[in-house]
Amino acid sequence: MGFLKSISATASLIFQIVLVVAAVAAFSYFDPFELLAPTKRTLKNTPIQVQSIKEIGQLITAEYYGEVIGSLDELLTREALNEIDSFNYQIDALHDDFVDAIDSIAARKIKRNDIYPAFSDEYEDLLADSLFDFYAYFINEKLKNRNYTRREINKKLSNDDTKKLIRDLGLERKDRLREDLHSISTAEIQENFRYSTKKLQTKLAKKRRLVILGRGWVKAGFDFGSFTEKNFIYDGLHKRAIFIGLQPEILVATINPWFIPEEGVEGFEFVIVERKVKNDPEWTKRVKQLCLDKLTAQATRKNILDQAQTNAEFHLKNLFSLLAGDQIEDIRFFTDYLDYSLGALLNDSVLRDDELPLVEEMIAEARIRDGQDFKPINCQIFLDSLRHAEKTVRNCSFELNAKSGILFKILQDQKIDSADIRYFEALKDSTFYDMVWFECFRENKKEAFTSYHSKTNTAVIGDLNRIRQSLKLPVDSTLLDYLR
Repeated sequence: MGFLKSISATASLIFQIVLVVAAVAAFSYFDPFELLAPTKRTLKNTPIQVQSIKEIGQLITAEYYGEVIGSLDELLTREALNEIDSFNYQIDALHDDFVDAIDSIAARKIKRNDIYPAFSDEYEDLLADSLFDFYAYFINEKLKNRNYTRREINKKLSNDDTKKLIRDLGLERKDRLREDLHSISTAEIQENFRYSTKKLQTKLAKKRRLVILGRGWVKAGFDFGSFTEKNFIYDGLHKRAIFIGLQPEILVATINPWFIPEEGVEGFEFVIVERKVKNDPEWTKRVKQLCLDKLTAQATRKNILDQAQTNAEFHLKNLFSLLAGDQIEDIRFFTDYLDYSLGALLNDSVLRDDELPLVEEMIAEARIRDGQDFKPINCQIFLDSLRHAEKTVRNCSFELNAKSGILFKILQDQKIDSADIRYFEALKDSTFYDMVWFECFRENKKEAFTSYHSKTNTAVIGDLNRIRQSLKLPVDSTLLDYLR
């Protein structure tokens, strides 16, 4: 009986299990309350998804291990060359600005006693330049045909003599003196600065021999710490995740005191060190930093950033496939929104008809995205790339400029009639978009906006006449004045 009870109990348990499984299966199949209905995940640039991406933090996708040698002599040589290059650039710019300022003051025919006050009011930044007093001394010596020696590189012109120099040069009748100013070359003061800087470098390096071997690693990847919705676009049609404004970067470069502690391999190893520099930890610290900089440069030359991007594409493709619940086919990186827009516009290598108005729209979007950081000059690469690309409107070539969108609108219906008057009138208007083009492509700093705007309109009318004649488009006689 006990055996039968056991069989009965077992049979009852099996029956209950089968019943529960059948009920669950039936409920799953019919799901009357849709509790078990699958919900397909989608990848969107929503705040929640963006926050999830941001939480990635620093994504390290490439590492480089290496060793470098740095010396105090190399450090001082680098610093000297940087100082020389910086001085040469600054003194050339200062000389050009001073000559232009003097010419401008002289052209105004100001009385002698009013020259310096006018100059100091208008060119306050010029007088405040850290090199101006040294430069003024050099100019004063050259205008007086004196020998400017190497020892005079640190001499400054007094305040009274500076005022006299500017008053003399600013007088309208002093044409000959200004001609002499124009003929002065900065090569002599640059050579004297180079000599004094190299001399100081040699003096510092003397009896301070220090050579250090550094071993360490460089890690590169992407920093998602400041990631926002502006950095991400998901192209569901092509299953493509697009990152804007994210570029591979060096995330960390390290040379630890012990590179491989368990094997006794030091991160920094003194190859040569003399007593005079050994007692000054500041020199050692600076040479160690030189080693770190060289290690970073070495990793960059070995294409660590390219490798970081290649590896990131693989890892992010897998990550976003999990987020989307579907296989992401492609990962793209663009330096900024305009870089992304350029790829979209020139997808087929040609800028065509209805894409012309999009150029202005993309500039407007970039302005919104960048906010206060937006600068018209940052659009130059984007616009210049479009200018040099193949362009057609109604299968005719044209010159791309700020008003090309209007050219397309006029030609859109393949006739030029009274409905186009609003477009011709719009050519006269100046917009923020016109200012962007002006900032990017004006011939020189002195060119006025009105002049540039007029040339733009002339180019558009020229293209319009050429295209309408080529296509033999009908023209309303009342619009002929606009076409002249």
